[in-house]
Amino acid sequence: MKNYLILTLFAWVLFSFHLYGEKHGLVIAIGDYPAEGEWPDISSTNDVVHITSSYKLLGFEDKNIRVITDDEASYQNILSSFEELLEDVQKGDVVFIHYSGHGQQVIDDNGDEIDGLDEAIVPFDSPLNFKKGVYEGERLIRDDLIGKFSYRIRKKLGVNGQLVLVMDSCHSGTGTRGGGRARGTDKIMAPNNYEPAYDKKESNMGVVIEDDNIAPMASFFGASSRELNYETVDDQYKAVGSLSYAFASILANMSDSYSFKEIFERIKLKMKSIAPSQNPQWEGPEDVYLLGESFDQKELLFDIKEVISDMEVVGQIGTISEVFEGSIVELYSLDREEVIATGEVSASYLTECDIELFEPVSIRDEELVKIRIIEKATSAVRCAIENRVKKSSEWNETIEALLDGSIATISEQGGDLYLLEENGLLTLSTADGYQLFAKSFNPNRSKRYAYQMDKIIKAFTQGKYIRAYDVSHSQLNLSLSILKVDCEDQSKILKEIDDDELIIGSCIQLKVENQGAKPAYFSVLDIQPDNVINVIIPAAYLGFTSEEYYLEPGKTFTTDYSIEVGEPAGSEVLKLIASDEALDLGAIMSSKGASTRGSRHNHPFENIFAATYQSADTRGVTVKKPSVEQVGTDTKYFRIVKK
Repeated sequence: MKNYLILTLFAWVLFSFHLYGEKHGLVIAIGDYPAEGEWPDISSTNDVVHITSSYKLLGFEDKNIRVITDDEASYQNILSSFEELLEDVQKGDVVFIHYSGHGQQVIDDNGDEIDGLDEAIVPFDSPLNFKKGVYEGERLIRDDLIGKFSYRIRKKLGVNGQLVLVMDSCHSGTGTRGGGRARGTDKIMAPNNYEPAYDKKESNMGVVIEDDNIAPMASFFGASSRELNYETVDDQYKAVGSLSYAFASILANMSDSYSFKEIFERIKLKMKSIAPSQNPQWEGPEDVYLLGESFDQKELLFDIKEVISDMEVVGQIGTISEVFEGSIVELYSLDREEVIATGEVSASYLTECDIELFEPVSIRDEELVKIRIIEKATSAVRCAIENRVKKSSEWNETIEALLDGSIATISEQGGDLYLLEENGLLTLSTADGYQLFAKSFNPNRSKRYAYQMDKIIKAFTQGKYIRAYDVSHSQLNLSLSILKVDCEDQSKILKEIDDDELIIGSCIQLKVENQGAKPAYFSVLDIQPDNVINVIIPAAYLGFTSEEYYLEPGKTFTTDYSIEVGEPAGSEVLKLIASDEALDLGAIMSSKGASTRGSRHNHPFENIFAATYQSADTRGVTVKKPSVEQVGTDTKYFRIVKK
């Protein structure tokens, strides 16, 4: 059968977006800076496919998406692109501007910054270093300039338009012992002896100007002003910006209208799994909904890119839309108004997938056939490692033994974890330098070290997966609250914790409230900074069973005991799992993923949790995704700090 392209559209989406006109996108991505500028190369151009694909899934037309990369993104060309965008937009339009590249601070030139420094993005032709009389940052694009342009475009869009700005860069921070690539520098564009006029404070690119008579605007940033913004890897093991990856994933899977505030909360949740030490920031109104509050998803159908045979097709949908290997699909003929075949996704890539059909089908020339997803599988539990150890290193035999039976995949550029060696010391670190393993070479312990690192990699991979697990719009609507209490008087609630810092030795209680219309069982998992997972509800050590943790609608449960916050320091995550059946997660932990119910069926989330205890033999195994009637989630995070 000949190759067959149905439509040139990325996806055919029957949505209704109220109030808004055209949708415009400007994507600026700079990764291959010129060598003479002394900026390290980063992977910003890999962000482009994620961002543009998510735009198209929201109904952006190709003609309205501008992309400028690397040497195209000079200072002058970026400013020209701003002006061209301003000329094209009309009242009521929606505009997205996305920047991926380096960021830098520069001496404030108009006295409006409390710390004496402007934040700036770094065009292709802006060097890293200040040179008196040669280059003093003239081609940096400061927050003041971006703010002025943003105001002009918001004024033209009017009150019924929207502007969304995403800055996947950073402009401050400190060095790292990890291998991750950071976007930005702590080197100020200033003379070496320059001291800011005031102590540095937390600030970001303050570009949101409030005015009731212009379009609302939301700005999202990858990290706070004192943090580096690290890259991560996507589902195809390619290095990408952590904010870009999170933002694109959220846009691509919107099933309902999200407020700007909810988008930010989802960004934080996603980034807690891929960049847990970063604290993304945002500015904007909390109660404005992206593309309008009335977001009607009538049906979502995707194109067939190619017909390989009467038993295999290639679909224009992939992992960006959370369609993973094992998902079940239908082929629906719009001409015949019927399902003509069903099949399973055998391989999934970022924006397309291979589909093996369960029965042969004949698609007529010019017949309009679409793909409908009827059952999604979960993503594979996976980990990518970038190995930067030299081939001449004495550690290579240990590393080969580790990787030979490991669940991890080696990534050529970027990773979840990094193997580094310096002066005989081997470290296994996260991108931001959190060391999970550090040993000096000992030939007699080679196999032991490989075994230890394998256990660490499995724990990291499991922790990363559970942190990211989320069910949007579940019919089981339970919320989790963390209450800091007086350790001596547990009845005295000091405050509710929401992404706050807690000193080691603090005491907390947990409150769960059923805000939905259906009763549900609930469990709470604790994922420590070192990726150790604990089941803290049900409290089996106190004699409770999972069947006892059950809430009717409108009811609240609060632990009558406190939990002391302990080491290690770092980013802690509590994950509430609401379910239609009582879960036996403790037994799964004890058995390292073995079946817990004997001849009875396992609950879908039990299958997911069990799959996180994978081995090299089960690497990449996926399971069916629970329905919104079976599972709901709520996630809370806080940072554990030493006294």
